[in-house]
Amino acid sequence: MKQLLNTLYVMTQGSYLTLDHETVKVEVEQKVQMQVPLHHLGAIFTFGNVMISPFLMHKCMEDGRAIVLFNMNGRFMARVTGKTHGNVLLRQAQYEAVRDEKKTALIARNIVAGKLQNSRQIHYGTLNTGSKHLKHLWGPKTLSPLFWTVINSHFMIMAFQLATIYPKTSANQHI
Repeated sequence: MKQLLNTLYVMTQGSYLTLDHETVKVEVEQKVQMQVPLHHLGAIFTFGNVMISPFLMHKCMEDGRAIVLFNMNGRFMARVTGKTHGNVLLRQAQYEAVRDEKKTALIARNIVAGKLQNSRQIHYGTLNTGSKHLKHLWGPKTLSPLFWTVINSHFMIMAFQLATIYPKTSANQHI
């Protein structure tokens, strides 16, 4: 039995998980091996012959906590979760946006513009650090200023082409 991050992994064969007030009690041969507050857990993973009380399952389902069952070899068997949370209207709007070519182009334009902007910032950051991070990639010699001029011009050309293909390109433009 291990608790990694917010997940309880139960691998001890013959374990029995029960709900004791607001804690998960792990018993092996009717002896308490571990007790964990339920609010610390995001999920419970069980491997092999591990039993779970119905009350613990109900509490996990009410709280939206997943219980995942694996066989002894680690093969996925089932996942039990409570009610699905989400915004149905948001999902419908996303499906409608995919059907509309103008909205799809606007989304793609914003993604590409954001990627260009991020790539440019990364390269400028590397330039400002004296290219010490790239020495291990391309040898002990430092990269010449000509190299950075070429990289910068490529980004400028890409940004210009993007602006001509999709007018009013902005990473901050909202749909």
